[in-house]
Amino acid sequence: MPFTSDQLLNAKSRKDLFKIAERHNIPISKAIKTLKYETELQKLQSEMVNLQQWISQKKLRVAVLFEGRDASGKGRLCQAI
Repeated sequence: MPFTSDQLLNAKSRKDLFKIAERHNIPISKAIKTLKYETELQKLQSEMVNLQQWISQKKLRVAVLFEGRDASGKGRLCQAI
């Protein structure tokens, strides 16, 4: 179970976060990884919005391709029977 918003707002220091994690049986290493991921995601989403606005202002056309990184078959050619 991750930290709640209230818990994060109440923590004034790193020591407070560790105490809250211990009290609520939150695996701290997983919580830190999640927080780092979410922080990086916000930065990237903001950069994507800025890029989108710049493209729009310059009246450019752009094609964006995404490939999945899981094993669900995205990007694989159809197999002949």
